[in-house]
Amino acid sequence: MAGSHPGNKRTHNEDATFFDEEIGLAVIADGMGGHTGGEVASHIVVDTFIRTYVSGADLVGIALEAHKSIIERSQSQSELRGMGSTLVVAHAGPRSFQIAWVGDSRAYHWRPDHGIRQITRDHSLVEQLFYAARVPLIYWMVRRPLAVVRQYLGV
Repeated sequence: MAGSHPGNKRTHNEDATFFDEEIGLAVIADGMGGHTGGEVASHIVVDTFIRTYVSGADLVGIALEAHKSIIERSQSQSELRGMGSTLVVAHAGPRSFQIAWVGDSRAYHWRPDHGIRQITRDHSLVEQLFYAARVPLIYWMVRRPLAVVRQYLGV
């Protein structure tokens, strides 16, 4: 089961999701809100994974292919210039587990006996500064401009 919500600021959802329990693949792409074509970009990401994923595939390689596809599409359609998406993708195999992510789409690990814990770090300015011990997390709550995403697919 996969689902998403547009959040509290937007009425339009720019997310695209894919989940296939049989092959153990879950993909969540979040079109960058406020950017032209975010919804198109997120669908390109998910469609690229659906079209090219085979067991044992390089998740980062497929993400790079999606990145190139977004850029090519934005260059061929001027109304889509500047579109982008974040991504979190996971594959669970019989003896392995892989995660790849770009931007501020997060992956979590949940165990009934230990609860939930975030296992990825956002690719954002505030996250970079926080982990470099240059800014306390409380500062981010007041200074939202630091939440700018530093890595993404497309744009």
